Amino acid sequence: GGEPDLTSAAKMMLHDWQRGRIPFFVPPSQRETEASEGPSKAHKDADKYEAFGTRQAAASFRVIASVISSQQQKSIPVQRDLFTEDELKGKSDPELGSPEDESAEEPPAEEEDDS
Repeated sequence: GGEPDLTSAAKMMLHDWQRGRIPFFVPPSQRETEASEGPSKAHKDADKYEAFGTRQAAASFRVIASVISSQQQKSIPVQRDLFTEDELKGKSDPELGSPEDESAEEPPAEEEDDS
């Protein structure tokens, strides 16, 4: 007994979600009921709420899709002129040398004198 720690519960849920332990939400399955003689008030109310849930789910999916598309369309900052055209084509600056030159030119091995 005490007050629930909502912050810890939220962290645990987020942790489980990120690790794939809660892959997706699936609504509970519908129980099959015996067919009654006529639609009762409860069935009419259930249909009304079911339609509301469907509309609400559709609205939720539209909002999620719009958020995802807006995130994908945002411009990503890119540093311009980071590489020169020659570097992009594989050519390098002669002053800096190329990585191929560095691997090809190994320093000569020093010979030890046995004198």
